[in-house]
Amino acid sequence: EAQDSITATGVSGERARSYALASQAAGEYTLYVNAVDGASNLTLNGPYTLTTYVLPRFEITATPEITLAHANGLISYTLTATNVGNGAATGVVITDMLPISTTYHSCDPAPCDLDANHVISWTVGTVGVRESTAVTLLALVNSEVISGTFITNVEYGVTSAELIGASGTGVDTPTTVRVAAFNAQSGGGPMGWWL
Repeated sequence: EAQDSITATGVSGERARSYALASQAAGEYTLYVNAVDGASNLTLNGPYTLTTYVLPRFEITATPEITLAHANGLISYTLTATNVGNGAATGVVITDMLPISTTYHSCDPAPCDLDANHVISWTVGTVGVRESTAVTLLALVNSEVISGTFITNVEYGVTSAELIGASGTGVDTPTTVRVAAFNAQSGGGPMGWWL
């Protein structure tokens, strides 16, 4: 039975073939192979013993909620971690370092932790097989940011108690400065700055 699972390789001389076990359970298996190579009638003989494990495996992405940010404006990223392994993950923690030119504003879900190195972390607990969990970082773009600057969210990832995790690929968000203009009202009306 060949299913998306465990692969064993039988070797005879310089030839190798792969066979899949239909089990997802951890343990030791004995694989008996008596397959014939159609080209040379080479028989691959078993048994082969293989040890298998049930473990989580992660993929993580960061999605900016906007594509154009402004100085003194808010920018948010949704981080989604997906367990694509064959075992549940426990003690799952998602982390994200604040992008340069931003200041921490808030997180969802709360609470989250912000350390001295500007790393935000969420403890999300258990993530089952083929399940996803998502968190959101909300940051304030610094007032001195220069128009045309790219804010890059590059250092984010996920870990678990099983010591298995993943790192993400950097996400760029272009920023522009919203310039203030002077607004004067005649006739003794109010004067002020508007954006």
